Amino acid sequence: MKKRSGFIIFLFLLSSVAFAATSASNIISLEVFGGGGGDAASTNYILHGKARGMGYGIHSSSSFRMGDGFIHGSYGLPMGITITSVSPVGAINVSAASVSIFGSNFITGVTVRLTKPGYADISGESVALINSGRIDCTFNITGMKPGIWSVEVENPGGEAAILQRGFTIGSTAKPVEIIGKPAAYPSPMNPDKGPATIKYNLTQDAPVDLYLYNISGTRIWEAHYPAGSAGGTTGTNQILWDGYNAFSQEVPNGIYVYQISSGGRTLATGKVAVFK
Repeated sequence: MKKRSGFIIFLFLLSSVAFAATSASNIISLEVFGGGGGDAASTNYILHGKARGMGYGIHSSSSFRMGDGFIHGSYGLPMGITITSVSPVGAINVSAASVSIFGSNFITGVTVRLTKPGYADISGESVALINSGRIDCTFNITGMKPGIWSVEVENPGGEAAILQRGFTIGSTAKPVEIIGKPAAYPSPMNPDKGPATIKYNLTQDAPVDLYLYNISGTRIWEAHYPAGSAGGTTGTNQILWDGYNAFSQEVPNGIYVYQISSGGRTLATGKVAVFK
């Protein structure tokens, strides 16, 4: 009779006490039915735990994900926000573009924007959270810089995701050109007697950059003209150069090369001589 009682007590202890459960590899499944539990740890992949008692030990994972079924608590790393795709992947810069962004873990209050190094962000407008995996919005890209932009999404808590080079802004406008050959006169010019005139004709309004280089290729002077202004307007443009460099120093005698550019594209080059 004593032996049988001892066996019953042994079974009872097995049902009420759990020891540490540790896995150093893939999956550990843990069930504790008693009132206490030891440490349950995994150093790799997934830990699944289920405890029906009022107490339990430490449950931790040093890698990837921990999924628990605890009645009195839950633990684990939050799933990160992601962007998987954008539709459409581009639009022409003549009007606002309606865009859907797909991914995961989007929440109420999410914000979106287009980004491109060197340019101001384009914030999404009329942002609508359709579900945790889809956002609808519009981007006002009218007149914005054509090229490839990245798409960024940010939840209210600061958690963010980016889809690099995810959206392309295009343009239907033909690039600006120079009609004929530009001219500089007088050449040679004498700064003491007056400026030289650099004359060129544009096919359309466009931002223009004018650069001057010495014979060694060093840039000594530059000027910039917005689209539609004198220097960046359709038709004839005449720019004056007084024979001084960017430091207001009169340049020495020699041959100088001017370069007319727009949007980073060289439209034409020419020469002007200085002789005093």
